[in-house]
Amino acid sequence: MEAKIQETSDHIQISTPLYQILIKKSDWSLYLKASQASKYSKHQAAVLRLVEQLIDHGAREINADGITELPLNGNLSLACGQGRADVVYIQDGVTYFIEVETADRLGRQQTTEQLGKLASGSENLFLAVPIAAAAEAGRILRLIGLNRRIQVLPIE
Repeated sequence: MEAKIQETSDHIQISTPLYQILIKKSDWSLYLKASQASKYSKHQAAVLRLVEQLIDHGAREINADGITELPLNGNLSLACGQGRADVVYIQDGVTYFIEVETADRLGRQQTTEQLGKLASGSENLFLAVPIAAAAEAGRILRLIGLNRRIQVLPIE
């Protein structure tokens, strides 16, 4: 999610996933406020950013594990196969499951086991990873034989 800039006659507000910055034009004073994402672990912050991106792209029926700040549909089950995905959303009548991983968690045994459990439950399963880790995620999926069941979704 990119920074959003809003300007009024008396202030400028810049919103990023981690901070809100308010600049008063009268005296050019600066106020900085940590957003909800900064209170999360790296993994949960990535889940929150992904959900915000899905909302920005028109998804409305979304549920995400551990995210309470956004209006999500808690009735959508995160259960997928023998595991539990980080995010589930429905768009155009199709249900999608997303497992979010940070670059430092890729390749860990716990991660590969989780992906194996999830892969048995949906044809629409994605592994969301930082853009810089997308190629590595693809290699890992090929090595563990899940590259035909799970698609890599590069995220910011």
